[in-house]
Amino acid sequence: MTHVLLFAPLYPPYSGGSPTYFSNLVDSLSSEHTFSIVTAYHSDEPIVEGSDGYVIYRVIPFYQSLPAPVRLLLESLTAFVVSLYLMLSRSIGVAHIHATSYASPAIAVAASATDTPVIYDCRDLSFPPWIVNIGTQPLVFSCAPNVDNILGQEGVPEDRIVRVPITNPEYVSEYADNDAKTSSDGSSSFTIVYVGNLREFKGVGILIKAVEDLIQEIDGIQLRVIGNGPHRSTLQEYVDEAGLGEHIDFAGERDHREALQCISRSDVLVHPSDRETGPRSVTEAIELGTTVVATPVGIVPEIVEEGANGVIAERSVDGIKESLMTVYAGRERSGFLTGERSGERVYDWETVEKTVSESYYSHSDR
Repeated sequence: MTHVLLFAPLYPPYSGGSPTYFSNLVDSLSSEHTFSIVTAYHSDEPIVEGSDGYVIYRVIPFYQSLPAPVRLLLESLTAFVVSLYLMLSRSIGVAHIHATSYASPAIAVAASATDTPVIYDCRDLSFPPWIVNIGTQPLVFSCAPNVDNILGQEGVPEDRIVRVPITNPEYVSEYADNDAKTSSDGSSSFTIVYVGNLREFKGVGILIKAVEDLIQEIDGIQLRVIGNGPHRSTLQEYVDEAGLGEHIDFAGERDHREALQCISRSDVLVHPSDRETGPRSVTEAIELGTTVVATPVGIVPEIVEEGANGVIAERSVDGIKESLMTVYAGRERSGFLTGERSGERVYDWETVEKTVSESYYSHSDR
């Protein structure tokens, strides 16, 4: 059994791909390993929370409105002190660090100072490439070929790169219910959902403008935005000023299972990002049988089959509009983008569990 210091910038009740991934890992592996989880402060949760197999330390300041230099200082200092204390007092066998955070380098430095083996987890394309060279022969989890390319350019040897793909946990398929779609009652409603972080590069502003343009063309069009982030206030202000409140709802943070239920009940999931490694919400929608409209980023070109489970869209207001109209028109055509539930799994969560667990054992024993 390995004692893992896990740094997850966000952890439930925060929602999103990263919190879901890390919490599912802990749930799956806490009978085999023990975890000290360092993550962001949450006002509704205890600072220190323990259960069988893990202890959560919600101590990293999380103030997105602060200037970047201030956030960097606060998060880095807190992360360094807390992680150094845990490494010196808890017999940590390996530090598993999400590579994309202001605090990540500070934890890496603490691990290097205590000679704690490091595993960097590159779940998106925003990580600073130089971080993967901090520490003695660190291992790197890569979730996609485009991450592999970045690591290769940074000089990381192939034998230090371990593929841990974007993967749906087993319970996702439980929410595949063809009778639950909002339009299954014979009404003319057309429900769109976005699930993810609200950052400018995610393209939610493009989606909102596309929906605004389609209000006169599609009766009953509705958009539900699930997630939070620094761009939310700007998006909300636009919706309010344009009088779009009847058609666009900001649902905020939601439990992963609640988000899955919303995806399952929607006619289409839209993900208009300009860069991704996944995205996870697209793999979930495909497994749930909900039609996807997404830009050709990450693994989208590999898993979205035009005319079968979705449409690959140009990242523009017109591109998203045209793709949504294609989906809307296709609802009445047998065999074309009907949202039938295939139940097909995109990837295997058991493979992720096994890969991560074996990496904990092998790297902590180096």
